[in-house]
Amino acid sequence: MKLPFSNMMPFLLRIASFAFLPVAVIWWLGQLFMRLRIFRQADVVILEAHVVNYGITIHMADLAEILFPGKVVVSAYIWDPHGNQNRYVSEIWRGVTVLELRRPNLFFKILGRNVRLPDIEIHDWALTPITKFFGRIMLPNAEVLSHLDLFARLPIPPECSDWIPRDSSGAISEDWKLRGLMLSTLWTHTLKTKGRRKLRLPEEYRQNLYRKLETVRGGRAARLCMLYIKKEEIGSTVRDGSPMADYVAAMRILVDKGYQVLVTGDDTFAPADYESFDGMLVDHKIIGVEKHLFFMFAPTESEICIGESGAGLLLPMIMGYPTLTLNIFPVGISIASTWVYPKRAVDELGNDMPFEKLFRDHPWGSWVRENGQKENFTLFTNLSDEIADAVKDFLEYVESPYDEDPGAEISKYIPKEAPFHAGGSRLSPAFVRRYHEQSINS
Repeated sequence: MKLPFSNMMPFLLRIASFAFLPVAVIWWLGQLFMRLRIFRQADVVILEAHVVNYGITIHMADLAEILFPGKVVVSAYIWDPHGNQNRYVSEIWRGVTVLELRRPNLFFKILGRNVRLPDIEIHDWALTPITKFFGRIMLPNAEVLSHLDLFARLPIPPECSDWIPRDSSGAISEDWKLRGLMLSTLWTHTLKTKGRRKLRLPEEYRQNLYRKLETVRGGRAARLCMLYIKKEEIGSTVRDGSPMADYVAAMRILVDKGYQVLVTGDDTFAPADYESFDGMLVDHKIIGVEKHLFFMFAPTESEICIGESGAGLLLPMIMGYPTLTLNIFPVGISIASTWVYPKRAVDELGNDMPFEKLFRDHPWGSWVRENGQKENFTLFTNLSDEIADAVKDFLEYVESPYDEDPGAEISKYIPKEAPFHAGGSRLSPAFVRRYHEQSINS
């Protein structure tokens, strides 16, 4: 039975949010005025009160650098101690100054519930117009933009013009889920035209981490491979990766090829697994560095990346080195990669769902829209032998790149709107072999 207080809590928290709002406004304006000198030195300022996630922060800085070459650009993002931002993101850019602003709120728990004062809705309602007014009055010589303004300046490729409309204001879509797909595809198209770019931490950080990595592997020569593991933060598990034990065999293949694997993301290996690799499989704890520093070093210094679809793969995309993405689902919204290996699905009768059907009828999962009739099915992550086979094929490609697309006849069922096509992704040869085995046995 719910307590009377728990029934009243939403109302009481809303009242508390409004009561705390004046403090939040002063706190926010104080941060803006403290950075006023930096803002006024810029030709372009990316500034908004809405809290964006790590992925959007990467998009903002990257697009600011692409769209305004030769100009002084400041891109500000909001950091929340309980969010997923990486505070070292400001250290890797050279063509744009990335500033961190603290989200002006209090965070605590009541009856097991996370509480922010003011809450997100009231925070954005109050601070968005205040921030726009600040930009108009205090930065008259700078162009002040939001992250959506950046995307609105990107050209729409001809192959996307029939499904990415613009209204008269330059907006792309009011449907935030559909807009997310559109923005991801536009950004991926833009990357293709810009080529590989080098982002780096300051030399002091780099050399310190290189020394630590060399020490734990006993001075052996090694190339670096980033491993990114995805676990959903809230609710759905459709993008979760395989159990860590299923990666061990693939890690052995990488190490045998001379790679030291840097483990990042939302999960890690058991201590015994790390010990068995004698310093060639490491996470931030093994080498004794701060987690977020390690998570920024790995994508900017590795030669290859193996991972699962999530924001951790954005920097490898910008860097332009080969990537293998495992456990893809839904295929329509997953981040582009050199090679991808999707999850498989089993229907209510226990039969493998044909991948053509999975790609054609369920490309978006619950994200945007469903084509065709919805069906109940169960997703399965990639098994140990599947991961190992995909890694073997990936390393063969890395050693001797080729343009052939062995899965073209299957990937044609993936909607053209997907970042998969925008980024020139291909289905892993290991996956294609499995597909043909499934077709023969069905």
